[in-house]
Amino acid sequence: MSAGKKRHPVIFEKKVITQNAIGESVENWQHEFNTLCEIKKSKIDTVNEDDANLIISDIKLVVNKTSCTKNIAASQYRATINNKSYLIVETDPYESAREITLYASNYD
Repeated sequence: MSAGKKRHPVIFEKKVITQNAIGESVENWQHEFNTLCEIKKSKIDTVNEDDANLIISDIKLVVNKTSCTKNIAASQYRATINNKSYLIVETDPYESAREITLYASNYD
């Protein structure tokens, strides 16, 4: 692991279902935590890790394993980086003892 690779701030939100005033179910996103991540090439597309605008559709995020990040579930969380949201679509089943790899797709 190289120092300084996890330099991109990321906000994680969890999907919650609430009811509106007339009793209909409404999907919302609830803030869970902020952390830093490393952005890598996705399984499908290529991405410039130094691209400040992150104009890409699929990304691979690497975060440190913490009490917050170890519970991230596919389709139940989204990651927001530089005001752009990505739905977590897959978690790597072969995660290391210190890091978790998440695959995310353009949410907007």
